[in-house]
Amino acid sequence: MRNFTILLGWFVGTIALQGQPYDTQAFRSGLRGNPKQVTTTEHLFFTSNPTSENGQESYTVISTYNQQGICTGQKMFSIGGALIGTAEYKFDRNGNVYEIDYTGEYDDLATRLSYTYNSFGKWQSCRTYQGGFRQTELITYRYNTDNRVDQIQEFSSSNLLRKTEEIIYNAAGKDSITLFRDRRGKITSRNLYSYVCDSLLSAYTSFDGNGILTEHYTASYNDNGIISQAQTKWFNPRLYKEVSCQYDSLGNVIRQEETVNTPSYIVTETTVTYQYDPVGNWIRKTIVKDGQLISQSERKIVYYTPGKLP
Repeated sequence: MRNFTILLGWFVGTIALQGQPYDTQAFRSGLRGNPKQVTTTEHLFFTSNPTSENGQESYTVISTYNQQGICTGQKMFSIGGALIGTAEYKFDRNGNVYEIDYTGEYDDLATRLSYTYNSFGKWQSCRTYQGGFRQTELITYRYNTDNRVDQIQEFSSSNLLRKTEEIIYNAAGKDSITLFRDRRGKITSRNLYSYVCDSLLSAYTSFDGNGILTEHYTASYNDNGIISQAQTKWFNPRLYKEVSCQYDSLGNVIRQEETVNTPSYIVTETTVTYQYDPVGNWIRKTIVKDGQLISQSERKIVYYTPGKLP
C-alpha cells in the first residue's frame, strides 16, 4: 500500500502555491454545497486486465467537515475495512485549525503539523514534526499593510533558512510577481502572472535564476468564469513537454493530452468521465489513459442541508 498521507491528499506545510489561502480556509473541502461527510472509494489499476485481482489497489477515505466547511478529521481504510491511517484536526476558540495529527495503522503518531495565527486569523507559522516531537521543518509567513502575505520562508529542523518566496501584488490585489530565493538570498526562479477580469488567472510564465524561460501556462474561461481550457509548456531550455487540458462546464478536467519531445516524441491521452449529484459534485469518476482503465472512484456525500445547482 502506498503512503497513506499521499493517498489522503492531506495538506502538508510547504511553500504555498499561487492563490492558496494562508489560513484555516486551506482545509475546506473544495466541494459545492455544505458537506458534512464525504466517503470516497478509489480503485487503482496497474495492469492491462482491470478485472484481475493482480495489480489492483483499493482504499476508502472518510472525511468529516464542520458547518463552516472546514475538515475536522479523516480516516483511511483498506477495501477489507482495516484502518490504514487517520488525521485529527484540532481547533482553537476562534475556530482556527492549530494542530493536525496524522497516525498510522497501529495508532502511532507519524506526523504533526502545528499552526500559529496573527490577530487577523492568518498563519504566522507552520511547524512539521515527525513522530509528533522531532521538528523537521518550519515555515513562517509575513504580511503587508493590506494583510496579504508577501514573504514565506522555509527553515530546516535546526532553524536554518532553506528558501524564501516573495510575492508582489497588482492593483487588484492579485499575485503579480513571485520571486524564489535560496538560503543566501540569490534568486533561483521567478513567476509572472496575468489575469482576465482582474481575478481569473489567464497566464503565468516562469524563468530560472538566469532569466531563461522554463514554463508557460495559459487558461481560458467560459462566460460563468469557470475554466474551460488550459495549456502548460515546459522548456529545458527548448520545449520538451506540453500538457493540454479540457474541462467540463463545472470546471473538472475531462481530457488531457501530454506530449513529450525528449528523448523521443510520445503523446499520451487521458480522458475522465463523471457522474454528478444535484449539487454539482461528482459521485463517480472514471479515468482512462491511452485506452486503458487506470482508476475508478465513487463518492458518497452527506450534506448539512440539501441543495441544487442554481
